[in-house]
Amino acid sequence: MQSTVPGVNTSWEAQRTVKISQASRNIPRHWQWRLLIMCLIIGDALMIGIGFRVAYYLLFETAISRSFLATPDGFYLYREFVFTTVPIWLAIFATNRLYSRQNLLGASKEYSLVFKATSTGMLLVFAVGFLLPGFNLHRGWLLLSW
Repeated sequence: MQSTVPGVNTSWEAQRTVKISQASRNIPRHWQWRLLIMCLIIGDALMIGIGFRVAYYLLFETAISRSFLATPDGFYLYREFVFTTVPIWLAIFATNRLYSRQNLLGASKEYSLVFKATSTGMLLVFAVGFLLPGFNLHRGWLLLSW
């Protein structure tokens, strides 16, 4: 009879699989879906902000595009725009059903919905930019962030 200590002869992947299966038994399935959706929403908010920031950097702060330099307070205008529109972007994603169970983890269908939602959001920003005279954002920045 051979006795083994748990975790000594098993690989790291096998240990991880055991821990995941134990956690999935302890957490009900509906809470797992809610946790996934919450992580997706937080990740989307972060990625929207990072995407806008990278687009700003490429357009206004690189040596390639010095002719498009914004005003010194331009960064703060764009930052306020991003902070106020991130919840709107998340609402657009939710109305396009990106966070519903039927569309999550659906590969090409999910990608097409993401493209549709981001295109809808950009079209909305362009429309607001044309309709409101005081709303002056660089359209190149918007296209880069898209």
